[in-house]
Amino acid sequence: MDYGKILQAAIIGGVAALIAGSLQRWWRRRRGLPAEPVVPTQCPRCATPLPKIRRPTSLRQTLWGGWTCAGCGAELNNRGEEIPGSGK
Repeated sequence: MDYGKILQAAIIGGVAALIAGSLQRWWRRRRGLPAEPVVPTQCPRCATPLPKIRRPTSLRQTLWGGWTCAGCGAELNNRGEEIPGSGK
């Protein structure tokens, strides 16, 4: 086995991962988003705590994330913002 080539591949992979992470943080900050995703903890409408384990109730939630509030039925997107026209 050529350990030199394995070490070289590991170093290149690590550098690529650092560059990708930096680009992602730059892209999020440029668009006004926090550098790290913020997970909402409560419903903005009724302040009911959101569950730790997400159970999608629609195809939109399955594909893009989000919750349905157990308290008021409001549908929230993956950033915890209420989707207009949802809920009771």
